[in-house]
Amino acid sequence: MKRLLMAVMVMFFAITASADDEFGLYIVTGTDSTTTTVSTLQKITFSNGNVVVQTKDGATSSTAMASVTKMYFDYIKTSSDTRLKGDVNEDGNVDISDIVAIINQIAGTATYRYANVNEDDNVDISDIVAVINIIASGGADSGSDTE
Repeated sequence: MKRLLMAVMVMFFAITASADDEFGLYIVTGTDSTTTTVSTLQKITFSNGNVVVQTKDGATSSTAMASVTKMYFDYIKTSSDTRLKGDVNEDGNVDISDIVAIINQIAGTATYRYANVNEDDNVDISDIVAVINIIASGGADSGSDTE
């Protein structure tokens, strides 16, 4: 079942990616996190209680399943990411429509890749508050979202 779920997730991200998007497989263990770029993945296996990630260049990494707290696919943020923090719907503005977008994601009627405004790995009321604070501050926090 895990293999099927992982295969479906990889196919979903491969299909929905645009030419400018880069996705990563994140494996989180406690406070540590490893990221493998999806375009370099050869295969992911679950063997003897481990998650084994093999890349196209033949490199492998193994992580004990018991220590994995989270495993997910997400966009990889790059230094060239110049979007506005809080611009959930990616229309170039931080406004009420971004709050509505977050509400729609919480309600399960839509999905936005930048809905997790406060970057706490949860899309919830705190993301709405973060956008309200950006709007209330006149957009002072809405500069480049780079890491």
